[in-house]
Amino acid sequence: MAFRRMLFPSPRGAGVATLTISLTDLSYTSITVLILALVSVAYLVRLRNKSLAVKWLAWAYVWFTVAALGLWVSASVLFTGYAVWPLPYTAGLIGLAALVQFAYRLPEFDQPRKARICLFVSGAVILPALGFTLYTAHGVLSGLAYRTGLEEIFPLVLPLATLAAMAVFLQRAVHFARPSAASAGGVSGRWHSYLRAMIRPPNRATLALRDFSIGLAFVLVAGVAYPLVDAGVISCAVAVLLLSVGLLTGLAWILLVYFGHGSEPTSFIAKLIIVSLVITLVAFSVVGLWTTWLWDAEYASARQLEARAAITALASADIAGVPDSVAYAIRCSASGGTDCALVGGAPVTQVAGTLSGDVAAGFITREDALRQTDAKAVLPFANSDTYSLAENPAWSDQPVRFRFGSRPIGSVYEYIGLPVAVTGVPYEIGFPLSQYRQMVHARTETLILLVTASCAATLIVFPLFLRTNLVQPLRALLEGVRQVNAGNLDVTVPMQVGDEVGFLAYSFSAMVGSLRALNASLRQEIGERTKAERELRKLYATLEQRVAEQTRELTALFNVSAAAGQALNIETLMERSLEHTMAAIQSNAGLIYLRDEVLDRSDAPWLQLVAQRGIPRRLIGRVTRLPAHHPLIGWVLDNREPLLVPDLSRDPRAPEAMGLSFARCAVLAPLRAGGQVLGVFCLLRRRERSFDQEEVALLASISDQVGLAVEGYQLRQVAEQTAVLKERHRLARDLHDSITQYLYSLNLLAEAGQAQLETGAIPAVGNTFAQIGRTARQALKEIRLFIQQLRPPALEQVGLVGALHQRLASVEGRANVQTRLLVDEAIVLPEAVEEALYHIASEALNNTLKHADADTVTVHLKLDGDHAVLTVLDNGRGFDRATLDGSGLGLESMNERARQVGGHVEVISTPGTGTSVRVTVPLTTAGVTDASRSLS
Repeated sequence: MAFRRMLFPSPRGAGVATLTISLTDLSYTSITVLILALVSVAYLVRLRNKSLAVKWLAWAYVWFTVAALGLWVSASVLFTGYAVWPLPYTAGLIGLAALVQFAYRLPEFDQPRKARICLFVSGAVILPALGFTLYTAHGVLSGLAYRTGLEEIFPLVLPLATLAAMAVFLQRAVHFARPSAASAGGVSGRWHSYLRAMIRPPNRATLALRDFSIGLAFVLVAGVAYPLVDAGVISCAVAVLLLSVGLLTGLAWILLVYFGHGSEPTSFIAKLIIVSLVITLVAFSVVGLWTTWLWDAEYASARQLEARAAITALASADIAGVPDSVAYAIRCSASGGTDCALVGGAPVTQVAGTLSGDVAAGFITREDALRQTDAKAVLPFANSDTYSLAENPAWSDQPVRFRFGSRPIGSVYEYIGLPVAVTGVPYEIGFPLSQYRQMVHARTETLILLVTASCAATLIVFPLFLRTNLVQPLRALLEGVRQVNAGNLDVTVPMQVGDEVGFLAYSFSAMVGSLRALNASLRQEIGERTKAERELRKLYATLEQRVAEQTRELTALFNVSAAAGQALNIETLMERSLEHTMAAIQSNAGLIYLRDEVLDRSDAPWLQLVAQRGIPRRLIGRVTRLPAHHPLIGWVLDNREPLLVPDLSRDPRAPEAMGLSFARCAVLAPLRAGGQVLGVFCLLRRRERSFDQEEVALLASISDQVGLAVEGYQLRQVAEQTAVLKERHRLARDLHDSITQYLYSLNLLAEAGQAQLETGAIPAVGNTFAQIGRTARQALKEIRLFIQQLRPPALEQVGLVGALHQRLASVEGRANVQTRLLVDEAIVLPEAVEEALYHIASEALNNTLKHADADTVTVHLKLDGDHAVLTVLDNGRGFDRATLDGSGLGLESMNERARQVGGHVEVISTPGTGTSVRVTVPLTTAGVTDASRSLS
């Protein structure tokens, strides 16, 4: 009775406490995740000087490891493993909470308040989940009732927590991207800016946090896999695949992102090992799950064949012909009612109420068992392998049914029933799942060993291979680079392998050899260049000395020329010239003599001392005057060349005063100008050293310059005397033409008034006296005008505006003429322009006083672009330009002064409307002085 033996097989374990390992596809998946999590924890724990962020990340992976371990136990331990099915979800929640704290410390702990709030919320979620986990484990292991109604909704907590963790990472990314997006206006603009920041992160912190959120997205895919199965969206096989790939990719992604953005240094080998390990695990997961799917199809095909054999045996009432693998056969009524009975046993309805009663056999469907509220026995949900087996397309179109059975009392078995029909009567052919589990366990065990061995090879053999073929050659190459950077060109890197790295080492050694040869060549060239540079430095020093000497000479010549232009008298000119010359030639004493005729003295054969420095006071009287026929002086005057006396004490030509102990050597040079010798320049030096040829030549050049300065001074004196005489003649002419005529008119009017009084013409006397008064007032104006001309204000002291103000106050103001002076603010003009405009304005004002008979005069000075404009406007009687010649009213003088500074004069006047004199001077013309060019 094989069928009977299969109907009541010997139990594999007594009671629910039996620990039976049955590997499934989910066991295989959890092993791959467990390996990756363990490797990640091992790496993070080994890091030195771990930051607080890394410690939180390590704790997260520790709890992910616990979750993977709980998933393996719940999927691999029959019945008893069901006690820990909530553990993966609870451990995952704790790991996600640690990841959230890791997020708030990356890259800096700048939001402590939010971190504490998230820690509190995480604890509020984790504690109930932990309580549910402990309650379920206690209920399963003790055999008590444990169902709370939360079993269907508890798996949804993990996806929701993953979404919350993703939101935290994205919020942190937005937090660090906010400075670059703060300029966007409006809510919509800010959201668009945040979206752009997530697509193209503006900084490393935003990039890292965004990438961490992408890793959590993979974890989210794994978290929603089984809820989607319960909702009927995807199959169990697809869910297992999503769970495996999602967890492996997400955990590896997070770790690799940390490798790229963490503050702790990471090696390239670690990154390569993690990537290789993930690729290996994902590949094995996909291949293993596909293989499991094929096993299910193989098992389903074999059971269908055996079911058909059982159908044939049942149709002929040959129970002995039922295959041994068939555990039971249930015959149901044709109407589908409840009068179903075991073939060869009691009706099913008699044993449907309990699984632990003292009956011959007990069979109940999983759905009926879950509906029993007073069940005390363990009634686990279907494992993933049974779900996958039921979903395999190799079964017939009718759905299979899972049942529980008990024999002996207290044991639990699972069966899969195939619905079939025999001569119109519905049957259910059942097979024990223990056979299926044994097959899956054996094959899955092989896959697990294979993936473990592959991972061990990846973690052990692969690093050793990389260390031998990549790390050590690269380390040797890097050490060689360091040696070369330190200046050691004698290093050689051995060629350990014959691949690209070996070629790189060979090329590096060849390059170092080339550098060594080049270095030797460069050293030789540097030596030659150093020698040449040393010689060049000497030449440069000599050149620099020559340039300094030339600069000193040019400075002395310039100072002498400047002194010539600034000196007020000949004595000051000579003193300054001697001072600058002694500083340039470094002399201890110096004298300058001029001929008496130069100083306007009659006794020409003598030379007068006009400047001296360094001569002792007791000797000055003995060198004040020297005769022109003195041996030294006469030689210089006659030959017109410099004379060097190396030793005054041994030269009989030297004056007695020069031969005393205070001076040893002397050099004399003539002051030449216009083919004449005007005097002698003499420098004295003590006993240190004599004068060289360059110093003698410099003194000759300076003497010529001084001679020219003396000649220029003489010419200025003559010019000033000529100008004084010319001014005297002009004043005399003006006095004769104006004041003398007024005085003569006053004399005539006085005589006429006296005659009128004598004749008794009293009425006419009043008119005569009135005319006398007008003539006297006009004469007073002319006298004041001459006084102002004789004492003009100093333009260099008060400037153009001040000079015009003084003129209007001292002349026009006293003549009862109302005046106005209008000047633009901050107007600054060159000295030459100010002088020309002042004289032109004075001439125009003089004409107004003499001829216009005006009572109001306006002077306006302004800037018009790059031109200075001066306007003198009166309200006098005016005149007709056609009746005047070109030299009338001083127009020729005004035009000449304007042309000297590049300007022009415009006179506008008609009889009875007054006169306007307008002067326009460009400030950028070449006729303006250097001062005007500097101002422009």
